[in-house]
Amino acid sequence: MLEKYNNKMIQEITNLVEEVKSNLANEINKSIIYVYWNIGRIIVSNENEFNNRLEYDKEILKGLSDELTKYLGKGYSISNLKYMRVFYKHIQTLMN
Repeated sequence: MLEKYNNKMIQEITNLVEEVKSNLANEINKSIIYVYWNIGRIIVSNENEFNNRLEYDKEILKGLSDELTKYLGKGYSISNLKYMRVFYKHIQTLMN
C-alpha cells in the first residue's frame, strides 16, 4: 500500500517537474527569438543610414561583433549578426 502511494506521488512530482521544464524551454526559446529579431531590427534600422552596404558589412558589423563579443561573450560573430539581420528582414516580409 505504501509503495502504491509513493508511486502516485512520484508520478505527480515527475509530471510537475517535466511540465515546468517544458514551459521553461519554450519561454527561453521565445526570449532568444525576441532578442535575435530585435538585434536584426537594430542592425537594419542603422544600416539604412549607410549608402554602401558592402562597406557597412565589412566595417560596422566587424566592430559591432568585436564589441558585443567583448561585453556579452560568444554568439555575436559577423555571420551570426548577418543571420539576425536576415531573420528580421524575412519576418518583416512575412508580416507585410
